[in-house]
Amino acid sequence: MRRALERLRIRAFFSLQARADDLPAGPIKIVVGFGASSTADTVARLVSRYMTDHVGHSVIVENRTGNSSMIAAKYVAHAANDGRTLFMAEDRHRQYCGRLALLAPQLTEREIQVCAGIVCGLSSNAIAGSLGLSVNTVLTHRRRAYA
Repeated sequence: MRRALERLRIRAFFSLQARADDLPAGPIKIVVGFGASSTADTVARLVSRYMTDHVGHSVIVENRTGNSSMIAAKYVAHAANDGRTLFMAEDRHRQYCGRLALLAPQLTEREIQVCAGIVCGLSSNAIAGSLGLSVNTVLTHRRRAYA
């Protein structure tokens, strides 16, 4: 994790340093499709501190949870095309979803998403928050997946 974060910092530094002068005035916004304390949120907050220090613009992290980060993705897609609104997502769930779909074809898409959250070590509350579901719905999907 530390090496990956360092590589991300280096890439962000060189790509943002070249474009820092071209940015219009105002803050940069990183939109995260998952809740607070998720991996994407944590990385976004670390990157925002780094960007603030090295680019000279303030960077705001905004969480827009729900529908497996599609709400955040749609928000960014409809934002002004000025390079100030960035999207941060996790692909861990998607990797696990693909593998689980192959291993357990009888599961529904939502059950696979819940199982991917379990494999990632997320609690039922965290899975519910990231998928925009109630905790009871997540528990129901867990029971069906284990049946």
